[in-house]
Amino acid sequence: MQQENSIGLPPAEEPVIITKAYCFFNETSVANEPGKKDILELRLEISENIVEGYYNWLPTYKDQRKGSIQGILNDTIITGKYIFVQEGLTDTAKVKIILREKEAVISSPIKQLGIDAVIIRTDCR
Repeated sequence: MQQENSIGLPPAEEPVIITKAYCFFNETSVANEPGKKDILELRLEISENIVEGYYNWLPTYKDQRKGSIQGILNDTIITGKYIFVQEGLTDTAKVKIILREKEAVISSPIKQLGIDAVIIRTDCR
């Protein structure tokens, strides 16, 4: 039985916000080194048009870059920011992510950061 509020009406139901998860993953073998791999992983959770997630670059021999994505979805394009840690330093970059059926295209106006990539869509684990 629902309790009534102070004016005698049943409480308003909380709106249900559906969150969808999208996952993307690239794995590249290191030349002439069996079992060694460089990995790119992107996970996005979208509620209405609000996007949160993470984007990690995990190379075998270089400093890794791990960080979070925050943005807004407009049609199939996410604009937002990427807050990441690399070589012990925290940095932020603007990003644009284009969502396609089988991939995500991520880019930043700061090309020297090496954020730009095409990442293959996969099932979320």
